[in-house]
Amino acid sequence: MDKSHINPFTRTGGTWIVLFVAICAWLATSFVVYRFAVSNSQKTLDQVTNGSPGEQQSPESSTLAENVPEELQLAAAEQDGEEPLWVKEINEANLERIAEEKEAEDARIAADAKLAEEEQKAAEEKQDEEERLAAEEKQAEEARLAAEEARAEEERLAAEAKQAEEERLAAEEKQAEEERLAAEAKQAEEERLAAAEKQAEEERLAAEEKQAEEERLAAEEARAEKERLAAEAKQAEQERLAAAEKQAEEERIAAEEKQAEEARLAAEEKQAEQERLAAAEKQAEEERIAAEEKQAEEARLAAEEKRAEEERLAAEAKQAEEERIAAEERQAEEARLAAEAKRAEEERLAAEAKQAEEERIAAEAKQAEEARLAAEAKQAEQERLAAVQKQARRDAAASTKLARYVELRNDELRVLAGLSDRLRFDSRSKLINRDVERGLDRIFDPLYLYSDLMVVVRVASNEYRGSADNNQLSYERGQSIASYLSRRGLDERRLSVQVESGDGMPYGSHRVKVAVEDPIQ
Repeated sequence: MDKSHINPFTRTGGTWIVLFVAICAWLATSFVVYRFAVSNSQKTLDQVTNGSPGEQQSPESSTLAENVPEELQLAAAEQDGEEPLWVKEINEANLERIAEEKEAEDARIAADAKLAEEEQKAAEEKQDEEERLAAEEKQAEEARLAAEEARAEEERLAAEAKQAEEERLAAEEKQAEEERLAAEAKQAEEERLAAAEKQAEEERLAAEEKQAEEERLAAEEARAEKERLAAEAKQAEQERLAAAEKQAEEERIAAEEKQAEEARLAAEEKQAEQERLAAAEKQAEEERIAAEEKQAEEARLAAEEKRAEEERLAAEAKQAEEERIAAEERQAEEARLAAEAKRAEEERLAAEAKQAEEERIAAEAKQAEEARLAAEAKQAEQERLAAVQKQARRDAAASTKLARYVELRNDELRVLAGLSDRLRFDSRSKLINRDVERGLDRIFDPLYLYSDLMVVVRVASNEYRGSADNNQLSYERGQSIASYLSRRGLDERRLSVQVESGDGMPYGSHRVKVAVEDPIQ
């Protein structure tokens, strides 16, 4: 596919080609002038270096001149002064010529656009006038038909009145004939009334059917419009629900994470509480065991004292020894009990201190965890707000970019109507001639640039006496235009052809419209 013609920055490719050629010519001229000035400056430098032209140069002078660097020679040439006046005049003349050519091209484009607009306006005024005349002719025809119907009804009523008068006169002449004729007249009248009622009923039913059909069509159009609006509202609602579901999902995940963290903290608190209760139960069990041992010891001591008393009563000789032994045993037992009580008290204090320390550590851990969760929640909220603001900025930037894009595209596509109005085929021909090809080449650039637009080719012709031939010619011309644009590089799926009626157009004329359907609108 040849894409050398594509220029996405302008619609007037010929103007820019002329401008490019002029700039190249100006650059070539400037380069020649610059080389000429450099050559003259180098000659002057040689004369200054080697002496006057009449003097004979020595070999040492020639060698010295040849060894002068080119940069010094160019510097000497630039120090001689400004550019020659004729060089400036050539440059200014080239610039003025380029400006005049650009101004002439802009004026030609503006004149073409104005001419196309005037032709389109004239065609629209002509079409409006033809529609008005057609409406007036239709109205006059309807009035004529109504007058004829009224005149026929009057004639029918007059004939009926005349017939009734003749029947009345005939009845006076002969009664029997009158009864027969009266019966026949009555029968005929009944049949006429029945026919009139039947005709009136048929007309009423036809009118009702027509009105019902119009109401049905209006209802269908309203229902279609309502369904379209409902579909748009449904789509907007689905997008809103999707956004809400996404936000709800994010909030649910955050809530589940928070709930899991709270459950973990609760489990840790429960475990700490169980450990504290276990320690308290252990301490109570130890105290109970100590009390039982003390009570058992006291019972044992009481039994020993009773046995000692019995033994004292039984053996007075051994009383002193037994009392001493009993006193020593009692003293040892008391010391043992005191030591056990002291050891139990120390263990209780140690357990309470350990429990207090564990509770302090658990409280500090809980406080630290809550602070961490609060910081994470705050950071997550800040990140969410930043993301929302960033998305809002992106949406605003996208909307602004889309608006600029649509405005630029509309400016580019506004000339399509004027360009397509000037497309003219040869009489009764579907072939693309040179003029149509040039017009389609100018139309092709914006259509190729904006590849998201559907292209509709509408053609109307009035060059044959029959509508079928005109429609077939219009369709073949539209297909020729679509095929040409497709060969140039447009996707054929973007192209469609519509045949319009050319009955209201002057005989021997046709009309071509190349338009776009915008999906963004």
